[in-house]
Amino acid sequence: MIKKILGLGLISAVLFMFSCKKEEGSLPGGASVDSTSIKSISNVGNEVSQDVKDLTTSEGVQSMVAIMGLMSGNDAFGNLPTGFKSNNTNQSLLLMKKVGLVFSPSILLNKNIPVSKEFKPLIRNLNKTLDGDEASKSYFDFNKYKGIYRWNPGTKDWDKIGSSNEIVMQFPVALKDPNDTSKVTKKNAVLTFHEYSESNILMGGKYLPTKIRLDLFIGGVKEAELAYRGEFGSNGMPKNLNLMVFVKPFTLTANYIDKGLSISFNLTFKNASKQIFSCGTTITFNNSNKIDTSITKMLANVQKIDAYVQIHSLKVAGSADVAALYKIKDNATADDLNRDVKISIYNFDNGSKTGDVVFEKSSTQGSSNMEVYIKFTNGNKMKADEYLNSIKGLLNFGS
Repeated sequence: MIKKILGLGLISAVLFMFSCKKEEGSLPGGASVDSTSIKSISNVGNEVSQDVKDLTTSEGVQSMVAIMGLMSGNDAFGNLPTGFKSNNTNQSLLLMKKVGLVFSPSILLNKNIPVSKEFKPLIRNLNKTLDGDEASKSYFDFNKYKGIYRWNPGTKDWDKIGSSNEIVMQFPVALKDPNDTSKVTKKNAVLTFHEYSESNILMGGKYLPTKIRLDLFIGGVKEAELAYRGEFGSNGMPKNLNLMVFVKPFTLTANYIDKGLSISFNLTFKNASKQIFSCGTTITFNNSNKIDTSITKMLANVQKIDAYVQIHSLKVAGSADVAALYKIKDNATADDLNRDVKISIYNFDNGSKTGDVVFEKSSTQGSSNMEVYIKFTNGNKMKADEYLNSIKGLLNFGS
């Protein structure tokens, strides 16, 4: 039963609710599509679609894609002959990969830390996609390559044009109009690495960034910014990670902290001042020996999990007394689960509660001995899967 409860994961439940079709009518359980809370949920899909479009077509993203292409060809720092490519020695490409490394699982795990076999394929695939393992194997000497560099369209190469206490990359960019991609505006962009440092102290042969600060100006206007700090313990695992990424008008912040008996993670994504998405979790342990190659042993060490996920107006939050559930295992009754698992659904905009998740013994012969329901604030209830399927029809991603 404990595996089934964990399988109800808050993020999975919310993501499951997205679909492409909008229906009229009312939901079982007494929730009308005309109610304020349900109307706000029905707008989530369209809002998320527009957010994704605005982000991917922003000048900041277009320019970062452009300079990544320019820096991954010829080595901007002059270590390679023009036209000669090598991922191992192209230092400008390595620098861009180091920036990508802060989004990679490699920042959380090094090869000396045991990872459960169930998680290894996921970690390996994520690292491969983000070049996490590749980037962490090489050291980047920030002080050596400080200077001002300018892209030369004639030679299709970088020229070092001056000295600086920073790494400054000047380049032209052709920006497409998001509403009419045939319209292109040419501007000058400047990417500046103000600070960069990394460490390989007891990192299992890996060089992980401990500080990055950069910004991107296009036509004299700041369009993107990144600030990152990482603190690692003697075992190579992170103690504190703080990340802020700004791509006008969006801002993403993420924080991770290890307090010994607990680890916490939270992430927030905003469009200007409007909070679009957020999620977070705090896992409390019985002792500080949190990492084990066996999921069973890891679960046995977990005391409690608190978590939440929010997308626009929809929020799901809950907690689970994992220690109590682990003792009961598959013998848990509905009363046990209602005591040890608390999950609620909210309207994030006004803070009102839509309902709670409750567990009841099944009355259907031959079915599982447990049913999961949503109990609404008006006293009505319905099966959780029926409620989620009903909500699916209200969400529209514009497809």
